[in-house]
Amino acid sequence: LQKNQGENFIKLHHIGSTAIEGIYAKPQIDIALIVKDLEKSKSLKNIGYEFKGCLNIPFRYFFGKRTETLKVNLHVMEPNNPELEGFLIFRDYMNSHGIDLSTNTVISMMSFFLCVSMPFHAMLMNGIIRKIVK
Repeated sequence: LQKNQGENFIKLHHIGSTAIEGIYAKPQIDIALIVKDLEKSKSLKNIGYEFKGCLNIPFRYFFGKRTETLKVNLHVMEPNNPELEGFLIFRDYMNSHGIDLSTNTVISMMSFFLCVSMPFHAMLMNGIIRKIVK
């Protein structure tokens, strides 16, 4: 990913259920790729990532890569995207506090968190996640 993006690359973050230690995770990895220019990230198509658009979440592109042994959801965004902060707060809190939630609750929260639109994301950040972080 870094090689493909070159000067556009800033950073990678492992997010999603596989980034939370000790919980059941779906058999795929979610990665946040931080880039300088979102439009330039479309070159990821050249290395086998399927461009899926923004999926109704502004200021973010979504790519997928599927093989027999690899399933990747790639969330591409620029550095000041507020969604990134939410991903990282949730992941880091879950990993540092070992919160005891049922598997289904965590999976549901992560699925919702990774797929919602910005208005729902804002409600989530001000509701569920903020309560957990307190």
